[in-house]
Amino acid sequence: MNLNLPRLENRIDNANALPFDKEYISYVLSKYLIEGKAAINIDQDYFPNGYNNTGILASMVLNSFGLISNSNIFDNKGIYKDIPLENVVSYLDQHDGRYKKIAAGLAKIDYMFNYSEQELGALLENKYNNAEDNNKILSLYLFGIKYAGLIEKNNYNYKKIIEYANIPESLNVELSKAIKISKYVTINGMPRIIEDSDTVVENLKEIDNTNRVIGGTNVIYYGAPGCGKSYKVKNICEKEGFNYIRTTFYSDYTNGEFVGLVVPKVDKKGKISYEIEPGYFTKILFDAMTNPTQKYCLVIEEINRGNASAIFGDIFQLLDRNKEDGSSEFEISNDLIKQYFNSKGYKLENDKVRIPSNLWIIATMNTSDQNVYILDTAFKRRWKLKKISNRFDENNEYDKKIGAMLIPGSDNITWKKFIETINEAIFDKNAYGVNAEDKQIGKYFVGTEDLVNIDGTNEFYNNMDDVKKAFAEKVLMYLWDDVAKLNKEAWFNHQYKTLDDLLIGFENENLKVFNDLFITPEEDTVNNEE
Repeated sequence: MNLNLPRLENRIDNANALPFDKEYISYVLSKYLIEGKAAINIDQDYFPNGYNNTGILASMVLNSFGLISNSNIFDNKGIYKDIPLENVVSYLDQHDGRYKKIAAGLAKIDYMFNYSEQELGALLENKYNNAEDNNKILSLYLFGIKYAGLIEKNNYNYKKIIEYANIPESLNVELSKAIKISKYVTINGMPRIIEDSDTVVENLKEIDNTNRVIGGTNVIYYGAPGCGKSYKVKNICEKEGFNYIRTTFYSDYTNGEFVGLVVPKVDKKGKISYEIEPGYFTKILFDAMTNPTQKYCLVIEEINRGNASAIFGDIFQLLDRNKEDGSSEFEISNDLIKQYFNSKGYKLENDKVRIPSNLWIIATMNTSDQNVYILDTAFKRRWKLKKISNRFDENNEYDKKIGAMLIPGSDNITWKKFIETINEAIFDKNAYGVNAEDKQIGKYFVGTEDLVNIDGTNEFYNNMDDVKKAFAEKVLMYLWDDVAKLNKEAWFNHQYKTLDDLLIGFENENLKVFNDLFITPEEDTVNNEE
């Protein structure tokens, strides 16, 4: 094979310029091939202190590969003039000196302009399956960033690519996010050159475990909607003196949001680098590990609204706590967390991750929510489960106040009487197998703004009709949609066929919209006489 290789010489025409060397030639080739820059202009980017006439030699190198002409570039399969790119790389690599660096630069170039959806799926399948377990999501993001231009240019369906890759359908969300991120690292739909980093972090501090607080644990507080779970957790955090952060799970919540992501950063010169964006868990883990004498708590609201097993990922293994001090019984390897600690100047012991004894994880779970994920037994057994009582506390001033307030439109039915009657009826009318206790109404389901004082006033509304409307759209909607959905006739008068009918009926008939739950003795006597 004769590629008419030019003679490479160290040549400096400007005293302030960097030497023309093998690294620069590789840089030129990569810039030209990936970004389409003219070789003569690349010098001005590479040499910030002055123009070096090596653009001429760079052009010679490009010309020797036939790369100056747009018609002679390598195609999507890496073939130039019927010569596979790997053969060119191999040929260059056999030469001593500078051409080895050029070969290394060319070997990193991936030509992918005409890949089909199915071919992209095969590429993704290979990358994902060959990645270590704790790097699989990262491999998906790097794939999405790299091929986003091709996917968008050809209007490819990223969900189809996931399907062709034979990987979990739930990863559609991650690939979609990666494609969105790609705008920060592409030019005209083609990937930017991404600099490899061989930086070795030195002088890392060891984690100091002196006088570390002990007792950390995992707790889930659960109960009916409105029973005061979040309020309970807030009080615990304040009472215990926790430094805490709060996050809320939802259906699209991901492991990346919880643990962390690798995201692109662009400096003022347009150079791309990747940095770790820590998730909620990693942030508080770092704080707890590096501040052993303080208590920390990660609060997770609505833990069963997201796919907790997928969100925790390998962190799941850390939830087993040592009974003696509350630290993790086991440890795991997680490259993202390790690198984040390193970037902050700290070294994990044996490069392993564990939850320290001064980190609590407290979650809330609403047992009546529809369309939520079920926490499996293996996950739940790693938590202490504590049910929040739904009984009014006579020693609590707020409980006494709200419990004594009246239902809008009623002269004698208090909020306490109302929910006690409703919750008892939930058990009595549970003829369709619905878990009755899960459907109960919590004592804090409404606030004082939705009820009426004994003297008929309300501090938040001047118009009592507005109070009734606010109450109905919270309480009656919940009863209609969640509690009575399988047997509405057992709860409400038969003339109410829709929720709209019920809300309008409540405006005029008040609690008479219910079949027989709130009939006064006088009304019962009249009905019997009739």
